[in-house]
Amino acid sequence: MALTADVLTALRAGLAIVLAVLVASGHIDAAAVTLAAAWLTDALDGALARAAGGGTKLGEWDLPADVLVGAGVLAGLGLAGYLAGALVVGVLVVFGTAFVVLRNPFPGMVLQAVAWGGILWRFWADRVAAGWVPIAVAGLIGIAERRRLLQVVLPTFFRGAASTARLRRGRDYGMPDG
Repeated sequence: MALTADVLTALRAGLAIVLAVLVASGHIDAAAVTLAAAWLTDALDGALARAAGGGTKLGEWDLPADVLVGAGVLAGLGLAGYLAGALVVGVLVVFGTAFVVLRNPFPGMVLQAVAWGGILWRFWADRVAAGWVPIAVAGLIGIAERRRLLQVVLPTFFRGAASTARLRRGRDYGMPDG
């Protein structure tokens, strides 16, 4: 199970590049399905890692892989002209750098939030036929992982926000087990 979790984490990191290319080249339907697949790999690798005892070789790369997916989506949105280039570069530089330097999940989560807002807006504005797929996947993951969302993800986000405001460096990217 741990090996499968690691494969899913690595696959998600690779999907970041695929998403950037799909969005930048205007293949938004394919990007919607690919984004849903990326989100599924995130949910599944975490569940498999916890079932395997909580530790995998790539476990500490889970959140960086998530942030990389968000960065890929943002890059694609910028290259396609869906978002202003200055906004994309600013978000990637400010929040990406803060995520790496502070080793804190909050800036990475903000980067992802901007990416998800941008791509979901494109799905809606362009009336993308497959735009419902990532929304449905996110909803199902939210229902299945609601306890983890409330007890781990949101507290991590708010603790990270407080630490980032104080420019405190975290110990690692990992989120505590829930």
